[in-house]
Amino acid sequence: MTARRATAILAEDEVRAIVARMRGALAADLPAAAETAAIEAIVRFGAVAAKCQERREERGGTIRGIAGLLKVPQRSLKNIEENRAEAVSPDVLARYVALLELEEWYRRWELANPRLAARLAASRPAPRRPR
Repeated sequence: MTARRATAILAEDEVRAIVARMRGALAADLPAAAETAAIEAIVRFGAVAAKCQERREERGGTIRGIAGLLKVPQRSLKNIEENRAEAVSPDVLARYVALLELEEWYRRWELANPRLAARLAASRPAPRRPR
């Protein structure tokens, strides 16, 4: 497999191959299904984490400064950029993606990762429809 940029949206076969290699490397330390799901979330969300960090740094922003703009704890943004999908607030993620102007890229990521995207969006309020 050719090396991909950390911000690349992985194809399903790439995700499965990476998860299988990680499970093989960690097999003695992991029970089965739950940990496989956690590894898969890390592999899938890694592109979002890297893309957000890359865009923030390109624009010269800091975690502290952006947390202040969004009025969220710094830890909330660090959870995103440090690839802690299980701790990500869907509302903060949506606002951060919008602030970084990554909505189009994120929509492509959602299409490639529907189960994780649905889980991340589960507690996000539905968008308002124009009247």
